[in-house]
Amino acid sequence: MPGATKSILRFRMGILSKRECRRSAFFRHFAEPLQECNGMCDNCAFSNDVEDLDVSSHAKLIVSMLKDIQENDQRVTMLQLVEKLKVKQKNLGPDLKKDELEQLVVKLILDYVLKEEFQHTAYATNAYVTVGPLAKQVLQGNKIIKVEMPTRQSRTSSSMKSSKRERLSGLDDKLDELRKELASIHGAIFPHSVLSTQQISALSAQKPKSIEELEKIIGKLKTEKYGSRILEEIAGYESDPQQDAEGSKETKGNTVKKLKTKKALVVLESSEDEA
Repeated sequence: MPGATKSILRFRMGILSKRECRRSAFFRHFAEPLQECNGMCDNCAFSNDVEDLDVSSHAKLIVSMLKDIQENDQRVTMLQLVEKLKVKQKNLGPDLKKDELEQLVVKLILDYVLKEEFQHTAYATNAYVTVGPLAKQVLQGNKIIKVEMPTRQSRTSSSMKSSKRERLSGLDDKLDELRKELASIHGAIFPHSVLSTQQISALSAQKPKSIEELEKIIGKLKTEKYGSRILEEIAGYESDPQQDAEGSKETKGNTVKKLKTKKALVVLESSEDEA
């Protein structure tokens, strides 16, 4: 396997990891000094319990599928293989998500169970996944394949947290509006550049009260630019979140009612003039 290709696959594996900071994969790949993430990636913003899940049965299925494909003089790309796996994995135990299946295929390539073959054309280079030198060990059960997955309890907890955030999104909404406002003020940049969705969720959950606490969540640079406004928004919400949320809803409701009433009055006055 070419060194450059293997380096890219390791980088991809680092991005897909559930344990490591995703930004650190970029720093390592480009030989840059490691920097603190400050909760900018989802792995650092939301800690999950991770386990090494035995997916040897999935690996056997992958090898078997590729052998059949090759015997029929056909080839598949990684994405095509993942799509086929999504359909055929149902009787293998835990159903893996698309990104988890992709993670498994990348691992099998790095472990020499699979390999990539490249076809060069005048316009592009296509990469196809084929059976590798250690595929036989997987089929015979002599090689155990494991990948990082959030534990079942962690997945359930994450799902519950997500539902809770959807129900209690008053501060999230306010921070979302604030980042749009700040983005407009600072040169019409993208709101996500001011605060990412993960950072908004972390701010909503932790509710920092000082510059030091805020810096740990969004980093020094963003704290220097937007820190005072963010803390002011959080403090205002913390003073009376229930009244603030209800007041916001009530205000929106009243605005709509007033608009409707105003529209009705205009129509009535117009009718009188015509009479």
